[in-house]
Amino acid sequence: MAKNKKAALQNLKGFEWGGYESKTLIPTGHAELDYYIARGLMEDEEFGKFDESKVGGLPLGCICMVYGGPGGGKSSLAYRICGYAQRMGLTPVWFDVENSFSEGLSKINGVDLSKIGRMRMYDKDNPEDVFYAEQILDSVADTIKAGADVIVIDSIAALVTKAELENSAEKDTMASLARVLGKTIPAINSLAAANNCLVIAINQLREKPGVSFGNPEGTKGGNTLRHQSSIILKVNKLSSKDSLIYVEGDDGEDELIAGSANVWIEKNRFSMPHKAGINVPVYYKPYFPDIEEVIFNTGRQVRVINKRKSVYSWGDIKVEGRREFIEALSEIPNMDDLIEEIKVAAEERSTPLPPEILNIEAHQRFEKGSEDDTAEEAEKPKRKRRTKRKAAEPDKSNLEAVTIPAAEEQPDL
Repeated sequence: MAKNKKAALQNLKGFEWGGYESKTLIPTGHAELDYYIARGLMEDEEFGKFDESKVGGLPLGCICMVYGGPGGGKSSLAYRICGYAQRMGLTPVWFDVENSFSEGLSKINGVDLSKIGRMRMYDKDNPEDVFYAEQILDSVADTIKAGADVIVIDSIAALVTKAELENSAEKDTMASLARVLGKTIPAINSLAAANNCLVIAINQLREKPGVSFGNPEGTKGGNTLRHQSSIILKVNKLSSKDSLIYVEGDDGEDELIAGSANVWIEKNRFSMPHKAGINVPVYYKPYFPDIEEVIFNTGRQVRVINKRKSVYSWGDIKVEGRREFIEALSEIPNMDDLIEEIKVAAEERSTPLPPEILNIEAHQRFEKGSEDDTAEEAEKPKRKRRTKRKAAEPDKSNLEAVTIPAAEEQPDL
């Protein structure tokens, strides 16, 4: 009898028994943030043991909400995720609800504009017809079904419902967006899981009117999106001088490449809670360093790598030119000694080390594996930077309706 019950349960449609398939992870480009988001997905069979050979990130098949104040770096973070997704051969689609898609900022973060779908929120032939929230969210669902791998909605707060568009400002349409999201977001979440698609919903930080006690901050659209999101990231802008990030240029002068934002992982269904903010760069210029360049920049910062005129030195190694010295680092046999010296000097100076240095073995294995994957392609230089690699273009012929290579060609919702 017990066996018959068990067999009947196992034959039920829609149920899965045993372990789930491992999820594909898309890096955010910030190693420490990737680690804390996905460490629960990267534990091996021995519970609690982290496998450093794996690189973390956001998993496909769920909703991730990114919210914060204006100018904090929310869109920059989403651009960078799209850029890494493209390198993995995945197809991103951007719903430009705010009509603020920046080609310059997206290129800085590694996005190939010819391989990202961009959807405007108005009819090109009839500009006075603005698409309302219900139409846009239905289009998001259709785009998931069509095979998009990553979808960015920028932003939820900019969605305008049909009731708000058709009624005057005097008429009360309070909570109309919350009602619309309450009906559509659960369906989008289910479709994302079924089609292995990552949906990044960008939202804005608002103050609740009339709140005298407790936290007055909130997000637009009610609580449905918060409940349905597997990951919630809060992005806070940092504006102090210490938050600016400089690297030494090839001419030996310090070059400003980024500001900083502080990211809190407010919710994470895939890992244990992380109760501390993580500082991440918000880039002003393209910057995708390999591990040797990270070691060089950190070594210069803590004065382990010295410079005299245009000659850089560490130990017995002396090379003229910044780029040439970084090239030489990839061939030295005692790299571990240099890293250990950097760690000691950083501790003495109370200088925080980048996660690439702290997790050096994982990044070396990741870069080596990436180079092995592309070894059969056309002839390449001896030392390959990840920014130069071109991911194989996926077959996404059924995405023609939503993938728009040129800004002039926009699909109908």
